[in-house]
Amino acid sequence: AESGGQVGDRGLLMINNARWRVLDCQKAASGQLHVHDVTFDGLLGEPSVEKPTPPPASAQLEVGMVVDAAAVDATARRRITAHHSATHLLQSALKSVLGDELKQAGSYCDASRLRFDFSGPSVDGPLTPEQLAEVEALVNSWTTGSALPRTAREMPIKEASEMGATMAFGEKYGDVVRVVDFGQGVSVELCGGCHVENTAQIGLFRIVAETGIAAGVRRIEAVVGESAYEYLSTRDNTFSQVCGMLAAQPD
Repeated sequence: AESGGQVGDRGLLMINNARWRVLDCQKAASGQLHVHDVTFDGLLGEPSVEKPTPPPASAQLEVGMVVDAAAVDATARRRITAHHSATHLLQSALKSVLGDELKQAGSYCDASRLRFDFSGPSVDGPLTPEQLAEVEALVNSWTTGSALPRTAREMPIKEASEMGATMAFGEKYGDVVRVVDFGQGVSVELCGGCHVENTAQIGLFRIVAETGIAAGVRRIEAVVGESAYEYLSTRDNTFSQVCGMLAAQPD
């Protein structure tokens, strides 16, 4: 389910003789329930419907029905996970460049992109091109230049605080928390979400925008892995088209 800025899983539920496509998953009742947004995907043994279609009478959902099987969209999960882990590394890189006083002010990550909002004493305007380049290079040194292992363990929140673990913006924590650590100290945060096994699974990290969203609050948007490749490919194609219109050489 969506939590800590990471979007919920997508996938399929098989109930009786029908498939239901899960479009989103949210927490309810203080996290005690997961609410799935679903749409009819077709009867078992038949192709998926091409557009939203009401289910036939034989496939109507009723209270008390049992889910026979469930399948998570593995590709979406993998890409969401990579963007989520990259968000942790981005925060560490920003602290390295701008100072440890930097504070998270929000985040979001899905299968195609991530964004990270932050504030702090040193954040009084746009980051310079040099600062952005330094942040980007530092994250890439962790994601393409090494394979930092990820560990996760539960501990009392007091112990996590004493070891300097970063707490996510807007989250409420209990007495026992989960601490996610990349590279034995490169990034240490309280987090209950999904993450890569090691930073090499993130791949290329590319910052695509840095903007102001409120007084003293900046936002960085970035892409990783396949999304970074798709972003650069689209940009290169556009650049080549412009060069062709101007009869200029790309180099």
